[in-house]
Formats: sequence, C-alpha cells, structure tokens
Amino acid sequence: MEVSLETALQHHLAGRLNEAEAIYQALLQDRPDHPDALHLLGEVANQRRQFALAAELVTQAININPSIPGYYGTLGRAYKNQGMLDAAIACYQQALALQPDDASIHNSLGNALLDQGRLADAIISYQNALSFQQGLADAHSNLGHAFQIQGKLIEAIACYRQALALRPDSAIAHFNLGTALMEQSKLSEAITCYQSAITYRPDYVEAHCNLGVAFKEQKKYDEALSCYQNALTIAPQWVDALYNLGVLYGLIKQPALAQQYYRQALHIDPELVSAHVNLSGILTNNWDEAQKHRDLAYRKQCLFITRSHHAARTVLILQDANNGNIPYSLLLPTKANDLIECVNLIEWVIQYATPDQYLQLPDYDLVFNAIGNPDMTEHSAQPMADFLKHCNKPVLNSPAAVARTPRHLMSQLFGDIAGLVIPAVWRVEQRGDWFINPDFQFPALARPLTSHGGEGVFLVHNTEELAKVPADRSGSIYLCAYYDYRSADGYFRKYRMIFVDRKPYPYHLAISEEWMVHYETANMSAPWKLLEEQRFLQDPAKVLGTQGMALIEAIGQRMDLDYGGVDFSVLPDGRLLLFEANATMLVHPEEDNEYLKFKNPCVQKIFDAFSELLTRTTTRKSR
Repeated sequence: MEVSLETALQHHLAGRLNEAEAIYQALLQDRPDHPDALHLLGEVANQRRQFALAAELVTQAININPSIPGYYGTLGRAYKNQGMLDAAIACYQQALALQPDDASIHNSLGNALLDQGRLADAIISYQNALSFQQGLADAHSNLGHAFQIQGKLIEAIACYRQALALRPDSAIAHFNLGTALMEQSKLSEAITCYQSAITYRPDYVEAHCNLGVAFKEQKKYDEALSCYQNALTIAPQWVDALYNLGVLYGLIKQPALAQQYYRQALHIDPELVSAHVNLSGILTNNWDEAQKHRDLAYRKQCLFITRSHHAARTVLILQDANNGNIPYSLLLPTKANDLIECVNLIEWVIQYATPDQYLQLPDYDLVFNAIGNPDMTEHSAQPMADFLKHCNKPVLNSPAAVARTPRHLMSQLFGDIAGLVIPAVWRVEQRGDWFINPDFQFPALARPLTSHGGEGVFLVHNTEELAKVPADRSGSIYLCAYYDYRSADGYFRKYRMIFVDRKPYPYHLAISEEWMVHYETANMSAPWKLLEEQRFLQDPAKVLGTQGMALIEAIGQRMDLDYGGVDFSVLPDGRLLLFEANATMLVHPEEDNEYLKFKNPCVQKIFDAFSELLTRTTTRKSR
C-alpha cells in the first residue's frame, strides 16, 4: 500500500494528476479512512480548482488525524480560493500551532490577511516566514507587494530584487518590480522588468498591457500598440487591452479606431465607466450618443478618488461632464515629479451629484472649481450652489468669478480699462434668420461657444457667409468683430500670460503668418521667432512696456481668479488687443522638442506659484 502511495506521489509531483488520482481512489477503496490519500486527493481537487470538493476531502482527513499541519495548510488554500478568508486564516493558524516554524504557512497566512485588508498583520506574517526561511522567494515578493500598497516603494523594490536574486525566473516578481518602478516614474527600468516577465511567461497578459502603458507614457506609440495587440492575441476578450487601444488611438488622433476599441471593450464590460467617458469625448459629431455615454458613466459613478502616499494635501475638484473644465492634471499631479508636489484628488462631476452626496465626501483640504467655461455651467450651476452652501473649506476659482468671463461679457468686465481694445462680441442664438442683424460688424469670427484653440472658427465677411456657418450643438455661437492685428513686419502675434493668485506669469508667444495663430502650427522653430519669444519670457515688462504690464495686472485683478490666463496681442500704439481672458488656459512643459525646452523654467515658475497657493490656502484655513 505504501509503495502505491509513493507511486501516486511521483505521478502527482510530475503533474500527472489523472494517474495520481486513480491510485488515491484505489487506496481509499481498500481503506476509506486513509488520511494521506484523502488529503492528497484534496490537493488534486485544489489544483483542478474544485475547491469545495478539496475542502470536503481534506476535512475528512483532518477528522481522522487532526495532528498533521500540512492538512490544515491545504484546507486553508481551499477556503481562501473560495473567498472564505476567516476559515482560511483559522486553518493556517491551526497549522502554525502544530508547527510554528513552517515558513510556507506563514506566507499563506500573510496572503489571506492581505486579502482581508489587514496589511500590518500580513507584513508580520511575511516577515515571520522569512525569519524561518530566508530563501523563500515568494515571501520576499509578497512582502514587497504589501510594502508597495503602503506606499513604501523603496522597501518594496528591495524585496522584489531579493525575490529575483533567489528566483530569477519569477515572472510575477519581475512584474511587481515593474509596477513599483512605474510608480517612481522610472519607465525604462519598468519596461525592462515587464519584458523579463514576458520572457519567462510569454502569455502574461497583464505584463503585455503594462508594458504598453509604459511605452505609451514614453510616447512610443508604435511599441505600445504592439504590446496591446500581443495581449489580444493571447486573450482576445481582454478588456484592459481593448480599452488601452482606444486610449492610444485617441492620443494619435485616430478617433474612428479609438471608437472601435472603446465599443469592443463596452460590449464585453458595459459597466466600464472610463470607456463611456472617453467615448463620449470623441463623439463630437453625435451629441445625443455622447450624452448617452456620459449619462451611463456618471450616473454609475460621479466621484473618482486618486491617492498618493506622498501627497501633501487632498484637493476636491469640481468638474462638468462636458468640455468646459480647466486642464488641471499638470497643476495637480497625483504622482511625485520634479515640477510640483503631488496631491490626492477627489474628482467630482457635480452635475450628476446625488442628493446630499456632499455629506458623504471623503475628507479634503480645499476645493478647486475646474469648471472654467462659463458657457457650460447650465447643468452644474444648481448642484454647485447647493454644495457651496454647506462647504466650509477654501474654494479656488469661485463660480461667481468664472461666471463673469464669457466672451460676450468682456467689454462689461474690462471695458473701462483704458488701453485695452476689446472687439465687439455677440452671443447669437441660431434660430430663424439669426444671421441677419444690423449691429453685426464684418469681417467677423464665428465660433462655437465651447471652441478652444480655434477649432470650428470661421472668418466671415458678410451675412451670406455667416448664414453658411454650421449650427452648433448648443444652439448658439459667438460672433466676434475681426480686428486686423498684424505687426509692422506683417506677422500676427499672440501672447499668453497666466495668472496664479492674480499675479501674471509669461507662458508663450506665438508668431504666425496666418491670422489664426496656433503655437503648434506657427513654425516656432524659426530661430528669430524663438529669440523673440525668449525675450518675452525673460522680461515681459520690457516687451510690453510699463503700460502693457499695468494692463495685464489690471486684467488679472479684475478677473479675480485664483488660476486663469489671458491671450492678447500688442498693437503698434502700445495698446493691447484682448482675445480672451478666462480660466480655461492650458500650461504644460515642453518634453518632445529640444528647441522649446528654454520655456520650461517659466512653466516651472507657474507650477511653483500654484503649489505655493495651495500651501497658503490650506495653511490659512487651518489656523
């Protein structure tokens, strides 16, 4: 009989489960109370993911012989795999009561405790395992994972490296090391780790996807695309790969393919909020469908929390579901970087707020109103007002200040500031003969209410051309009298200043041959243009003159925003031609073009000023 059990074990260890099972069953035919046969048959059931059967068999073995520690370990695994964590923990503790120095059981206990969220207890268990068996690679890797959850990345990385020193072929240790390095923004090292994980386990779908994310962060889009496609070759229904392909094609301006992959992801997981949100953002020609996806997303979840273990404070961001938000991701990063301290973010799409949701918000230090386009507050205004009645924390960019900044109200806000030229602006409802109005001045710029960066803007010279302007989904457009602002050399110049706590900071100067000035298309690589922009960034007062700087400062004070900006040009007589002044101004460092990196010190000043504003605001409130 013992020879037969030895033969069964040899089959079992070699992975020949059918042969091993047959012998265990034969043993039990001869002796139904054979505890080792019952236990090992339970091991086979565990390996086949028949966890309930495994628990039943091993329980029979324990009832026959309750003094064998390994039985309890096997039963613990069966319970853990069924999600019965309390029962699993009790089994592991019983095993350790019988054999306190069993490192593998300490390690398994740590895993069950971790699944329960008992992080500190799990760490103790992993450390106990290593105190009895320093060479247990799994315990090093698991301890690293626990440290990583705590935000102790240095300790986590050390654990993963120790695990790999013991087991260089551990795909999961390479993968976990890669995720920790990604959190440290060490993308190249993370990529190496993910590639090693795939070398040892080619079908490691998660590693293919994370490798794609790392390449995407490096803006190596072809490599990222290949990673996601590899993941789908292994698992064609893998939602994470489909979703990330949607993100990637959105980044490289291929909206049709982005839509395709978002739709595939949603076909598999109709509840995937991020896919609904992103799909709504690219359905620019189908407002009704875009709104449907917004509703599906934000009615399911309108509060999004991102935490960092290195965060100095928590900021509640008020958002609109449409395109009217301030681009704040670089101002308020959730990962530590060299530009600005990271924060915890609570992003609240407030127009979808549930009743009394403000009472259930997590703790936060201050509020940043990111709804910066005053033309897009129709659905968020009332829930915003309801929330602010009960909010006792500082609020940056008050909704009242934002509400004063639409284009057609610029003359009311700034019209009495001598030295500013503000072209006439009409907000026009596109109904009936909307294009006929004796007050209109031509030539004029017709633009959608939500237009930024010149998208959808038409230069029209008469009523007939205006009548051909496409109707905007909002039912209204702006008509702005066109002012020929060419400089003496025939070029058009557009300056941007950013205000942080009402103080101006130079951001960029774009010089173009076309009246529609975009920094990206203005051929700013020309040396003389770069030199002129550099002079502006280094000393805007010298470029704009005393009067010009006084005008900029007056605009900042009049807007009364904690964060905002102004686009303008300088006329030959020194007056400033105002294009727009509002909160929705993008600021970003230059990473791709070496010849533009001279701008980054100015960007850093803006980020530093905003970080200091957060600190001041939080400190004032805490006193």
